[in-house]
Amino acid sequence: AVVDVLLILFLVAAIIGSNDRFSKSIRTSLTSLEHSLGLEAEAPGDAPWDWTIALLRPQLELQDDDRLLVVVPHPDDDILSTAGTIQQALEKGLPVKVVFLTNGDYNETSFALYRKEITLDQTEALRLGETRREEALAAQGILGVSPEQVVFLGYPDGGGLEIFQQHWGESEPYRALLSGQNAVVYAFAQTPNAPFKGESIVADLKQVVRDFQPTKIFISHPGDVHPDHQTLPLYLQVALWELENEIVPEVYHFITHYGRWPQPRGYQPEHPLEPPAQYDVANRWRIFPITMEQREKKLQALQAHHTQWGSGQPYLESVVRANELFDVIEEIPISPGEEVEILPAETAFTGEALHLHP
Repeated sequence: AVVDVLLILFLVAAIIGSNDRFSKSIRTSLTSLEHSLGLEAEAPGDAPWDWTIALLRPQLELQDDDRLLVVVPHPDDDILSTAGTIQQALEKGLPVKVVFLTNGDYNETSFALYRKEITLDQTEALRLGETRREEALAAQGILGVSPEQVVFLGYPDGGGLEIFQQHWGESEPYRALLSGQNAVVYAFAQTPNAPFKGESIVADLKQVVRDFQPTKIFISHPGDVHPDHQTLPLYLQVALWELENEIVPEVYHFITHYGRWPQPRGYQPEHPLEPPAQYDVANRWRIFPITMEQREKKLQALQAHHTQWGSGQPYLESVVRANELFDVIEEIPISPGEEVEILPAETAFTGEALHLHP
């Protein structure tokens, strides 16, 4: 009888999945039914009703005239978030460009485990940045992306938030903690010698968007717990405000770092990827199903990031799931003179902010 009910729910999902309010209601009811029957799955995707819940989410669709721009904080974020999406875009013959804010040159812990020695100096930091660039190009090559489609901005790993808060205008450029640099040092970067300041990052993003003219942009989530991931979409938003008379692309946000999400750890490509529960509001998340072949290439591309695989394998492979996942975040307009409450960042992770009205 339960199987019959679930088959009916699959059909209902296919028919009314586009109705956001009804979809949210059905997902809540399915979860309650699961608990009341004692049918909780040990892991996401272990039971067919989990897939019913996933199918009720809106699906992201690629159009024939789409141009995809993927903007990520560090090498490997691109593979974790959009490897399947990129593959499908290339199969459709769509233009794709991948942009890295940093070269990941502050993750010395993973690099030390990879090299089996610890050397904390400026030369090694830049060497790490060069190594991670090579890994990024190799990983994108597995997906079918050529080096000409990849851009490195060369800003400091771990500096995104402080730059956004303190380094604009007349202020001194930010100085990277490990490399000691205060300007883009990599010759292969889009703007070599650009000072580590907010307007430099915005200018580079504006140039990329203006030159490439994307219809869809995929970028990190402001609710991510990593400071670079939190602030990269803020820089993009400023750039898009300045370009609003030229281009208005769709923007999709992916989550990467959020506590122990996703669970369970390990390679489980048959399971759906669901958002962190505290951010699962208003039926905003879009799923993008990917094939088993695309999942396998995603895993291969992650393994090409040798400096990260040794220390991060359990997490990295846990994001290789049956779908990729994107949040659609709407702007909340604020009028001059309007009273606004500013909450500490921690409220986002306790769920408090989700219960407040704009």
